[in-house]
Amino acid sequence: MRNACYHLFQAIGRHISKGPLILKKSQACLLLILVLGLNVPMLRAQSAPVNMGTSWLRIPDNARDGAMAEAMGAVPDTVDEAVLNPAGLGLLGGTYLTASHSFWIQNLSLDHFAFTLAEGGSGFSVGGDYINFGSISTYNVVGPNLVPTGSYTPMAVNGFAAFGTNLGMGLHAGLTGHFIYDNIQQSQPDQTASLDAGLLYQMPQSPLVLSAVLSNLGFNIDNSLLPLVLKTAVSGQIWFDAKPKQHYLTLASESDLLLTNNQFTNVGFGGEYWYKGLLAIRAGYRFINTQDLTGVTGLTAGAGLRFGDLQLDYSFMTLGDLGNTNQIELSVQLGTEATPTPTPKPSPAPTIAPTPPMPVLTPVQAPPTPVPAKSFMEYYRAGIQAYVAKNYPEALDNWFKAIVLKDPTVQPFFYAEACAMIGVVYKFDLPNHFLAHQFCNAALKIDPTTETALKLKHEIDATTTPIEGKYWEAEDDFEKGHYESAVKKLRQVIDAHDPTTPSFYYTETYCLLGVIYQYHLGEPDLAYQSYQAALKIDPKAKTANENIDKVTPPSTKPGQ
Repeated sequence: MRNACYHLFQAIGRHISKGPLILKKSQACLLLILVLGLNVPMLRAQSAPVNMGTSWLRIPDNARDGAMAEAMGAVPDTVDEAVLNPAGLGLLGGTYLTASHSFWIQNLSLDHFAFTLAEGGSGFSVGGDYINFGSISTYNVVGPNLVPTGSYTPMAVNGFAAFGTNLGMGLHAGLTGHFIYDNIQQSQPDQTASLDAGLLYQMPQSPLVLSAVLSNLGFNIDNSLLPLVLKTAVSGQIWFDAKPKQHYLTLASESDLLLTNNQFTNVGFGGEYWYKGLLAIRAGYRFINTQDLTGVTGLTAGAGLRFGDLQLDYSFMTLGDLGNTNQIELSVQLGTEATPTPTPKPSPAPTIAPTPPMPVLTPVQAPPTPVPAKSFMEYYRAGIQAYVAKNYPEALDNWFKAIVLKDPTVQPFFYAEACAMIGVVYKFDLPNHFLAHQFCNAALKIDPTTETALKLKHEIDATTTPIEGKYWEAEDDFEKGHYESAVKKLRQVIDAHDPTTPSFYYTETYCLLGVIYQYHLGEPDLAYQSYQAALKIDPKAKTANENIDKVTPPSTKPGQ
C-alpha cells in the first residue's frame, strides 16, 4: 500500500515544481531578451529527479502563477507572495483575501487560502493548503490472492505564516514558516516544520526585478527528505497606458534547482497581458524532465477577470499522460479607500514652477515636509505600490518626496515619469484638471518623449475647455518670454466670464498677470490691481499674497 502511494507521488514529482516600471516601446525587445536570457542557460543543468514522497509540496497553489508556467517569483504585485517569494510582501499595499481550488491530476485536489496585510513597506500573510489525494483501496495478501480490506483517503496540510519587508536600496527580504502534516502512511501520520527565505531586488533605473528563494529548509517527514529547492527568477513590465495597472504586459522567467540528492532544474517562461485593467490573458511553457511520458507537457495558459476589488483567475496546465489540471482562484482587496468627490479647489501639491526670483504659480502650496534619507527609486516604487493599492495620498506623498531629491545619478526619464504619475492621479483619481495639466507639462519639459506624459496629455487635451486652453497657451507664451501675447490671452480668459470654468483658473490668471506686470513690463499699478482681483476670488492665493506688498501704492498702505 505504502509503495503504491509513493509511486503515484513520485510520478507527480517528475512533472511539477513550485516556485512598475514603465518602458518605452524601443526597450520592449531588450526586456524580452533579458528576461529569457537570464534563465535559458539553466536548461543545460537538467538531470533525473529524485524520488520523494513529499513531492506534493511542490504543487502550485496560485492560479496566476500556474498559468504563467510557475515563473512569477520575481513579479512584485502578486497577492500570494507568501508562497512565491515572501520578500515581495514588502511591495504590496492593502489587505487581501485569497482562495483557490485546484483540480489536479489522478483525482488529487488542492484548496488554498491566504490573508495578507501590507503597508508601509512591510507585509504579513497567513494561510494554508489542504491536499486531498482521493480514495485509495487497501488490500491484504492472502496466499496468491489480494483481499480487499477497505479504503482510506490520505490528506496533507501545509499551514504557513510569512513576513516581508523593505531593506532599502531596492532590496527586499522575507521569511515563510510552514507547519506540515500528512497521513500518507495510514498507520503512521507525520508532521514537520520548514522555512522559506527570499530576497527580491529591484534594479535601479531599470524595469527588471530579480529574486531568489530557498524553500523547504527543514526536517524530514514520512522518512523522506523535504524537496529543498533554490528558485531564481527575473521579471519586467511594459506599460502601454498613462494609468498604471490598466494596459500592460508582464514577462517573467524562473528556474528551480532541486538541491536534495541530485540536481534537477525546471525552467519556466510566462507572460501576462492586461487589457484596461479588466481582462488578462496568460500563457507560458515549462521545460520539465518528461521521463517516459507522452503527449503535451509543460504548456500553460489562463485568464483573469478584475471587477472593482474582486479578481477571478483561471489556469490550465498540461502534464502529458498524467492528464491536465485546472485551477480557479478568487481574491478580494479589503478596505479600499473610496475615490474622493471632486471639489473646485485643488489638493496641496509641491511647486513645479519657474525658479526664483520668479514667484510660484501653483494654486496652492504644500507645507514643507522633511525628507527621510531614502533614494529616489525607493520613493518612486513606493508610490507605484501605493497607487496600485488605491492609496492615492500616499502615492502622491512618495512621488513628491522623490522629485525634490534632485539626485544627479537618476536619469531624467524617471523624474519625468514621477511627474507624469502625479498628473495621472490628479487626472483620474483625485480629479484636479489644473494640477494634472501642470504636472503633465512638467514631465514633458524634463523628457518630451515620456510616453506616460504624452498619453496623459492626449487625455487632458480631450477634456480641456476653450477657456482653460487659452490659459495654458498664455502660460506657454509666458515661459517663452512672449509677455505681450500672454497678457492678451489672459485678458481673453478674464473677459469670457465662463461660469463652468473652475474659479482657481481665474485666480491663477490674475496672479500670472500680476507677475508679468511686476517683473517684466514694469507696470506696478497694474500688477497691484491684478493681485487684488486674485485675492478677491481666493484670499489665500499664495502668489498674490507674497507679491502684493511689493507693488502696493504708498497712498494705500496702512498708516500713510
